[in-house]
Amino acid sequence: MANNKNKNKDGAGSYGYEIIWEKDFSGSSGNMGAAVDSNDNVVVCGVNQNEDKGVVVKYDKDGKELWSDADMPGICNFFTSGNEAIPVAPPAVKRVIGREYGYFFDVAVDSEDNIIVAGTFTEGGGTKSIMYVKKYSPDGNTLWEKTYSPFQINIASGVAVDGRGNIFLAGGGGSITSLLFKGIVLKISGRTGRILWRSIRRKGMVTIYTSIASDSQGNAIAAGFTGGAGSDEDFDIMVTRFGGLRGWRRQEITRTGNKTPTRVVAHASDGKESIVVVGKSGKEDSHYLLKLDFYLNVLWEMGGEQETAQGFLYGAGIRGKEIAVSGYLGGSNEYYSALHSLSTGEKLLDMFLGKRVSDYVDDYMRGVAVDSENNIVVTGARTLGKTIKLRIIGAG
Repeated sequence: MANNKNKNKDGAGSYGYEIIWEKDFSGSSGNMGAAVDSNDNVVVCGVNQNEDKGVVVKYDKDGKELWSDADMPGICNFFTSGNEAIPVAPPAVKRVIGREYGYFFDVAVDSEDNIIVAGTFTEGGGTKSIMYVKKYSPDGNTLWEKTYSPFQINIASGVAVDGRGNIFLAGGGGSITSLLFKGIVLKISGRTGRILWRSIRRKGMVTIYTSIASDSQGNAIAAGFTGGAGSDEDFDIMVTRFGGLRGWRRQEITRTGNKTPTRVVAHASDGKESIVVVGKSGKEDSHYLLKLDFYLNVLWEMGGEQETAQGFLYGAGIRGKEIAVSGYLGGSNEYYSALHSLSTGEKLLDMFLGKRVSDYVDDYMRGVAVDSENNIVVTGARTLGKTIKLRIIGAG
């Protein structure tokens, strides 16, 4: 494999990277989420070429395809208007999420290497949208699949697994006739798919949780955005911890200034737990990173008043003392990933992963995962499902 290096120098030394392997899945029109199991196998999810089914693909650690599945319900198009009885999202939701929530959106792996995928799909001939969760065995057999419809319009945007194998599902929803959207978190039995508890959050005109993680104590950590429906500058990041038997013990922080998150990651090291959130900030969109301690106190924040690169960040994973991210870098026509310091947020390395294959605005890298050898997996790309495994060279 060609050695692709790009070295930045800072106080920690020099960093570089190389591509270990790269795979395009011919049956995909774009990947969304990535996860790795205990054997460093890679699982990615997205949408198929016809954009009417979700896709799940599993590779071994060397990039060999082990299995794939595309037998899913049709995707939901929130943005159809006219005579069809298809949900139409509020303008504020359209501006922030575009068409992406019609895809099979996120993937997680439990301690037994079972695979859980989640997304939003149509039901009843397009009269409403559903949250859809499917659980696979490691070899690709279906263990169970469930649909959830707490609202008329339902968005499932993030999935995570706790230490006991139970599942957290994050998203939002509302009705066709109202511009109000509410955030929602479900805790689901990993064994049966039964709902253990649900918590609905309303704040402002629109509230949606876009990502979820589980901390070392089994709490759910959900990141989302909230605000009104009239301005391009009225969205705030909201990070909520749901604890207790029914999720009723809640703690929350809001960061103002037109910030929207796409990924939250919980991390524990040396007995200390922290939370990292990435996304975008500002009217012109710039990279945004936020680190919180266990009690949701701000440790550092990059973006907004702290100048960062133009564009947005989408995925994130913790690599030792660093944060691996994906997204879009303003002014670049290449697929993009980067490495930031976990202790300060400072950018350590830009990684350019090849020219984008289309001019679509959603043609960028999305899901991020880190394996046991601290290699980084990124997935995404529009019109095809691209997955790349990277090795970091140098300081770490």
